[in-house]
Amino acid sequence: MATEEKKDPEEGEIVADGAAQSRQPVPEEELRMSFSGPAVHANKMYVTVMESGVRLTFAETRGLEVPPVFRSAVFLSFSEALSLRDLLSRQLSGFEMAMEEIQKSEQKKDA
Repeated sequence: MATEEKKDPEEGEIVADGAAQSRQPVPEEELRMSFSGPAVHANKMYVTVMESGVRLTFAETRGLEVPPVFRSAVFLSFSEALSLRDLLSRQLSGFEMAMEEIQKSEQKKDA
């Protein structure tokens, strides 16, 4: 039995991840679904650990004088939350390294 080699997704490729499924490219139908509703801006996030999982709350803030505005919330079981953590880590790792390089070059300019 041959095994498939897993590779990192290409830039711009959307991958699905979930507790009950392996990481895989998103089927076209699911891709369309993932863009079928609006995406709201959120620049403030809250994590509430509960007995059976975590609640992730997303809000938008426009300054210290104005209270944050609720945008959305989701509840995830612990295993789903860990899958989300892993998915975000994989997808954003390249951006994190690029941001670190930019910060290093800016620090050199300021020195």
